[in-house]
Amino acid sequence: MAWAQGLLQSDAPKRAGRPIKHEGDGRSPAGAFYLKEATGYAPTPPSGATLKYHAATQQLRCVDDPESSSYNQIVNLHDNEKPTWSSDEQMRRSDALYELTIIVEYNRAPIARGAGSCHFLHVTSGFPTAGCTAMPLDALRALLVWLRAEAHPILVQLPRHTYELIRDANLPPFN
Repeated sequence: MAWAQGLLQSDAPKRAGRPIKHEGDGRSPAGAFYLKEATGYAPTPPSGATLKYHAATQQLRCVDDPESSSYNQIVNLHDNEKPTWSSDEQMRRSDALYELTIIVEYNRAPIARGAGSCHFLHVTSGFPTAGCTAMPLDALRALLVWLRAEAHPILVQLPRHTYELIRDANLPPFN
């Protein structure tokens, strides 16, 4: 993980020399972030899910090119449209990793170019991710159904040492 500010307004991790999140570092963002949207291979979300849902097609992409005006945005290419960016994450993959995703609202409003992009909660492969947070499909599905959009859910993910630095920031107990 690398410090990514988000909803937690503290510079303690930076002052303590903790890594700062940037594009391509292979680290998950550490901090607190809204969870507002999900994607999946199914045409509709699991029964009971209330987050905004996008059915993942071959055209649905998350742009990870920092030079693009679409950086860190989920976009839908139209038929035969050529991307105007140099790299992206295809949200409909040939494997099951993105069978269901919850989009982590990191670096999305406002967007800082090069600060990191396209972070999701997604299905685990059993191996480390390149910066996302992964779990078994059943756990991810249960989480998506449990989250209530009207409650404005927040993901808090921090290494223990960072939590200890900022625990006075009104954080829940460390589990």
